[in-house]
Amino acid sequence: MIQILNARILTMKGRQTASCMCIEQGKILFIGEQIPKAYSHAQRVDMGGRVIIPGILDAHSHLISCANTFRQADLSSARSFADIQHILTAFIQQHHLKEQDWVSGVGYDHTLLKEHRHPDAAVLQAVSKQPIVITHASSHMGVASNTAMQLAGISRHTPDPDGGRYGRSPDGTLNGYMEENAFTSFLNHVPMPSMEELMRLLEDAQQLYASYGITTIQDGMMNAAVYAILQEAAARNILKQDVVGYVGIKDSAALLEESKPKGVQYHKHFRIGGYKMFLDGSPQGRTAWMQTPYQGDDAYYGYATMSDEETAACIRKSLLEHQQLLAHCNGDAAAEQYLTQFEKVVRELKVEDTLRPVMIHAQLVQKEQLERMKPLQMIPSFFAAHVWHWGDVHIENFGLQRASLISPLQDAQQLGLPFTLHTDTPVIAPNLMESIWCAVVRRTKNGVLLGPKERIDVYEALRAITLYAAWQYHEEDQKGTLETGKLADFAVLDRNPLELPVEEIRYIQVLETWKEGTCIYKREV
Repeated sequence: MIQILNARILTMKGRQTASCMCIEQGKILFIGEQIPKAYSHAQRVDMGGRVIIPGILDAHSHLISCANTFRQADLSSARSFADIQHILTAFIQQHHLKEQDWVSGVGYDHTLLKEHRHPDAAVLQAVSKQPIVITHASSHMGVASNTAMQLAGISRHTPDPDGGRYGRSPDGTLNGYMEENAFTSFLNHVPMPSMEELMRLLEDAQQLYASYGITTIQDGMMNAAVYAILQEAAARNILKQDVVGYVGIKDSAALLEESKPKGVQYHKHFRIGGYKMFLDGSPQGRTAWMQTPYQGDDAYYGYATMSDEETAACIRKSLLEHQQLLAHCNGDAAAEQYLTQFEKVVRELKVEDTLRPVMIHAQLVQKEQLERMKPLQMIPSFFAAHVWHWGDVHIENFGLQRASLISPLQDAQQLGLPFTLHTDTPVIAPNLMESIWCAVVRRTKNGVLLGPKERIDVYEALRAITLYAAWQYHEEDQKGTLETGKLADFAVLDRNPLELPVEEIRYIQVLETWKEGTCIYKREV
């Protein structure tokens, strides 16, 4: 038994606060202002007046992809093709990679490059004859060297897949660029590290999440390989936080037959949460599917990755199998497809419990579409940090009026629609305090106030990463608030987000993270 004393606890149950709590067997036995005498013998932990909030629930990210970034060249600082080449060259030398070894880089952003376009195979081939692949910051596109494409069996005769595209030179040869389903299928040819290395990488990734106060993590697109990694991590007792995996619905049959989820039961901190599908791409990469065209091209709307019939079939499958469904929708056309097909299938099956489906990202969802989500019990999970990281690009791609409507948090709040915030890690770091700042301030890197009418207050943003996120996972009886009987999952902060000037919220640091009464992270002083 543990006593947590001298704390400033934001329970997130209404506006209730507390100063102490007692923990036993991973759960909160008591929370209030004074520990009862019956528990006074317990071990004492004095928080010195520091702030405690419920453990943060990551509403959408990709844990194993994040783990993999620890073995890839970090290209996020690149501002030119030459920078990319320099970083990759240094990475090859530092890691003593041999001629046959694959080289991977992650995090380049073409909107930040001097050339203002994606690099191509020639840029990578100039680095080395080794197979090289680099992934865009959005994870929706990337570039491969000629050697890598040859090893993957991709040539000028390879057709563009449905919902994807290969970049081509005027003579039809591949230039190395790939987007959406073309890039996703290519990545299946990139060798995975050994299981032992993956276990080490996974431990590093968990610590990264813990350093931001996260006690429940998502892997938002599991295939058989990712499932095997997480299952092995659970078997080895490596998982310190709860991990919820969502199975790619197109490749799901064998995987779910092996391990169908039963409610919200974890096995050694791992469970399958349901299904995931993609309906479009990335707004900053101009592949999000829109109802109106992109700026500068009156004939281009982005594109769908699935047909209406395929979408309806996936929705039907999830409901009949009693699985929660997550759908990636950035553009308003993708949102419309998801909603229209969900409404159709619900009428067809006469379903009452939709299992709280989630619209992942919901960047350009319209207010009318939010209104239709409520009777479906559909939850929008907003990538609100886009306002800061790519808001200026959205203005360029959509114009100020449309860009101002991204992540319509205030509209959702006014409708009484529960919503969550996420970071889509490894797209950005799992820093949900930064996401709160973005939701409250809504300022771009160039200083533009992007849709100030869609701002929400700090308390509502905190609810989005705790209470509402627990609701999204069907775990509101165990997580999301700090109260008697719930799991003792919490984060210790250096400052109170409800008392700070809003500009300082993004700089809040997590000092400690506790999972079920055990401290799993402590910031070094």
